[in-house]
Amino acid sequence: MCTVSFIPKDQGFYLAMNRDEKRSRSIALPPRIVTVAGCRAIFPREPNGGTWIAVNDAGLCLALINWHRIQRNPADEIASRGQVTANLAGAASSNDIADAMMGMTLHNLRPFRLIAIVPGERVMTEWRWDLELLTARRHEWERKHWFSSGFDETTAELERSCICDAAHEEKSRDSLASLRLLHRSHAPERGPFSICMHRADAVTVSYTEVVVSTECVVMRYKNGAPCSSNSVSESSLARRVAVSFRPAPRPIDNARRYSSNFRTGNSRHVATRPRQRTCRPLRGRSRGQAARHAYRFDRHQKHPTID
Repeated sequence: MCTVSFIPKDQGFYLAMNRDEKRSRSIALPPRIVTVAGCRAIFPREPNGGTWIAVNDAGLCLALINWHRIQRNPADEIASRGQVTANLAGAASSNDIADAMMGMTLHNLRPFRLIAIVPGERVMTEWRWDLELLTARRHEWERKHWFSSGFDETTAELERSCICDAAHEEKSRDSLASLRLLHRSHAPERGPFSICMHRADAVTVSYTEVVVSTECVVMRYKNGAPCSSNSVSESSLARRVAVSFRPAPRPIDNARRYSSNFRTGNSRHVATRPRQRTCRPLRGRSRGQAARHAYRFDRHQKHPTID
């Protein structure tokens, strides 16, 4: 179970994440600054090296949450989803992330959603892996929340959405203080559906806060529930390049990499198509749907790795 909150600012953004885990899970290591693919990045880590959240000196931020609604497991030996975030921590643009996602071997990863925020482009993309199809949903540059729950994801989304909507009505809704208060919330009651989650077998084990501006990036981390009195560590990096914030670019249109660009509601979806011929198009397309088709990986083959 996790909760991620995003608040855009005129010159950057705030992001907060509650990480909910089994009480028996190993304690994660606190954030530290590392070099990944030429970028300086900050992230906490699991003992195996993976992570659920990262930000780098380009201002690019990643947050990974489980997708419990997809109740399937890989047929092969299961690998850690945290490696996805760690491997992408050196990306500097939306294109970097797209290229890297297309090149990853995902067949042995459980379903996940990866939120990628690129402030220099004002782009927020949600990558989704459901064991068969890798898709990307582009969201508007506006306040947003994501929720996951292995206990009851549908109810958790409903309960927590109501709490976030109520917080949005407050005058100080876009301040760091209000964001911290939201992630400490026990409404409607202290338990499995509160944002600061408490169950007999699981609990919110950490709170991470990311602040990105044109000058620097800051990550604050509390090891323990947000409602606890545990100390908060802070790490920061100077932005490595001058940033000019601009409107979000048009949808990606790259026939070699993507099979579709289409709008559904307020989101943009991009279904990925590897270059290998281990993929087959979905059937039943009309001429008007030709630009909308997605590609589904053969469930009896491994997810192809792109060179």
